[in-house]
Amino acid sequence: MTGANTGIGKYTALGMVKAGYFVVLACRSEERGTQAIDDIARLLAGVKVESDAKEDEGSKGKKAEEKDKGKEEDKGEAKKDEKQDQELKKWKAQMRVMQLELADLDAVRKFATEFTQEYSSLHCLILNAGKSSCSSQAHEIDH
Repeated sequence: MTGANTGIGKYTALGMVKAGYFVVLACRSEERGTQAIDDIARLLAGVKVESDAKEDEGSKGKKAEEKDKGKEEDKGEAKKDEKQDQELKKWKAQMRVMQLELADLDAVRKFATEFTQEYSSLHCLILNAGKSSCSSQAHEIDH
């Protein structure tokens, strides 16, 4: 899937993963693709995504009160964290980032070669990436 690291593409990838598909996020930036995988896994596991975890002033006071409740809750939290980690790993295992620069046909050929070496089939191709600017330079395609 191209354009899967942001916006509608990220939520389309989320839906595909949730439906049981293995999704390859073909992204220009491996770093942003990896962040998208983390975000998607967190959403599917029910863990707050960093961009969604903004605190309001009222929640700061609640957190101070919660700290005083005792260490027994720490054990429960540790089990909860372990379960969340397992959930995150499960969802992340259904995704992979592969770098792809669509404006460079040599990079597209390299991507296709790596993909076909790694995977025996492709069941669905979602082309979501947009082109922000068009070049007047023509690209020659070898057949």
